[in-house]
Amino acid sequence: MMTRGNLHLLTSYVSKVSGVLVQILVGAKSNEYRAALHLLGILVPLQDRLVTADAVFKLRDFSQRVLDAGSH
Repeated sequence: MMTRGNLHLLTSYVSKVSGVLVQILVGAKSNEYRAALHLLGILVPLQDRLVTADAVFKLRDFSQRVLDAGSH
């Protein structure tokens, strides 16, 4: 019998429509921070959008990617 563990998902939520835009799986050998960097790369253009995140994403490279995309 094969058992499965819990899935760890990272979600992009859009408050304007009260819905989830995309979810990605956080791999067992990865972490939420790396997944968030990947998620920023696959989201629709972020120009002039407000991006909010938990304190775990306070690192400079995450913030710089948000700014480079034209977001706030």
